[in-house]
Amino acid sequence: MLVTRPALLGLRALSWISLRAAVALLAVGICLHVASAAGANDPRIVHGTATKGRYTGYPLPRFVSLRSDHVNLRRGPGFRYRIDWVLHRRHLPVQIFREFHDWRAVRLPDGTEGWIKGALLSGRRTFIVQGRTVPLRRAPRANAHPAAWLKPGVVGRLLGCAAGSSWCRVRVDDHSGYVPRKAIWGVAPHEVVNE
Repeated sequence: MLVTRPALLGLRALSWISLRAAVALLAVGICLHVASAAGANDPRIVHGTATKGRYTGYPLPRFVSLRSDHVNLRRGPGFRYRIDWVLHRRHLPVQIFREFHDWRAVRLPDGTEGWIKGALLSGRRTFIVQGRTVPLRRAPRANAHPAAWLKPGVVGRLLGCAAGSSWCRVRVDDHSGYVPRKAIWGVAPHEVVNE
């Protein structure tokens, strides 16, 4: 069969259009990928100032605790990511600042960040004493008698923090009482907690 020059040019033009379409689709795909990756580095999300979690609808950031005494803290949201730390402290408070499906980006009391599977976290509110030894007061007053002394690193149950109060009601083992909000980690400065 004899192919004329215009027909041959038509095939080349068609393949050139297909190539241009493929390049355009690739460019659109790259743009969409970059746009979604930009959300991963959005400072409002990374630093926890976003208002609601994308997957749960719960506020971000928020405090929760570890459900188990063996929890892997990973580099990313999935089992394929490397384990950086293994946490062996059940009820340790952590702060969720980001969500990705059933994975949560968390911040530990020492500032370490990583990803934990959501099923390994509990909504139970806990706290950890930071800084120095603090008295567990019988009443929310600085001059109230201490029921116990809590050393740094002690983890306990957060029972309540009233609006506008600088004290939180807590329980550690069989002792309950009040500690200054600023002496513990696991509650936001003006957060109201009712257990």
